Order: sequence, then C-alpha cells, then structure tokens
Amino acid sequence: MINLTIKYLEFQNRPIFRDLKYTFEDDSTYVIKGKSGSGKTTLLQIILGNISDFEGDITISGKPPSEDLRRRIGFLLQSHPMIDNERVREYCISNAVICGTPRNRAAELADKYLKIFKVDHLTDRKIRRLSGGEKQRVALCGELCKDPDILLLDEPTGSLDGENTQIVYDAMKDISGKIIIIVTHNRISDDLGKILTIQDGKLLEAK
Repeated sequence: MINLTIKYLEFQNRPIFRDLKYTFEDDSTYVIKGKSGSGKTTLLQIILGNISDFEGDITISGKPPSEDLRRRIGFLLQSHPMIDNERVREYCISNAVICGTPRNRAAELADKYLKIFKVDHLTDRKIRRLSGGEKQRVALCGELCKDPDILLLDEPTGSLDGENTQIVYDAMKDISGKIIIIVTHNRISDDLGKILTIQDGKLLEAK
C-alpha cells in the first residue's frame, strides 16, 4: 500500500500539487492521465523516492521511501536504456539478478513474462536487432523479472503503434499481486484499472 499526501509542491515557482491525498491499494492497477506538465512523471519520481522536497508525506507499506524499498519497485521509461549486444532472455535474467533476484527465479520469471508479452520467440535475439515495439516489451519483461511489489510505467506505449500498444495492455491484464501505476497520454481500456486524472494539483478518480 502506498499512502501519499502532498500539501504543496512547486517546480520553477509554479505550483504542481496542492492538497493531494491518495492511497494506492495492493494488487491494483492505476492509470494516471493529465495534461502535459500536470505532474504525472513527478508523481512517479516521488514514489521512487527521487523527490522528497515537498510539504507532505509518503509511506510504502508503512515506511518512508528508502534504498531497500526501491529494490521492490520496477520502473520503465518510454525510452528505456538497454544493452544492445545482450540477448533477450539473458537481458531479462541479468536485469533481475543485479537487483537481488535469485538466478533460477529470474529465469522462471523471464520465461513467464516473455510469453505473456508475446516475445518468447525472440529469446536468443540480440537487443539491437529488435523493433521498437519488441524492445519496449522486452524492457517491460526485464522490469517484471525483478519481481517487484510496485511497477511504475511512464508512457510505456508512447512510441508504439496501435498493435504493440494493444499487446502491452492486454498482457498487463494478466499481471496480478502488484501495485501497477501507469502514466499515459494514450487512450486506454477502462477495464485495465482505476482511471485517475491530475487536475488543479489534485488526483481525482474518474466517475
């Protein structure tokens, strides 16, 4: 569970959040929308613990963000850094092992998620030989192989075509047991999770 309260936060003398209060429940998916500059990415950075200079409080499972808690968070950018010469399955496994996941568990998760995201036929292909859509799906598998409690996705399909976007969102419906927070400008299925909007510095639930 993530309990977040932001009384006030500004950037370059411009207010971003005012009186924002929200609880992200375990085993739930949230889709956050809002205009450019409304603070969507800033919100993810607060959960990651990269931004702490604000009036308010955040706790994750009852504790403030820390280095240990960060290891339990997967984080994916629209353009995610990857090692071009690494092969797909090994990338997923090594990405998880670096963060403390046992190698046998990482291998098990790699096989599971590569299949869910329909890239299991690419296990031995080098990253540099993937299309943009394939690369983004593999990057997402790599984060999931860390077996995180929380998964933060910042515009994960912003550069993808309609087919790849649909594959990603269909696959996300098969993932459970985590807090998943997706920031996006794209249209997204209402049944993927709870739809939230950042408006006037607050986080509002769609009705």
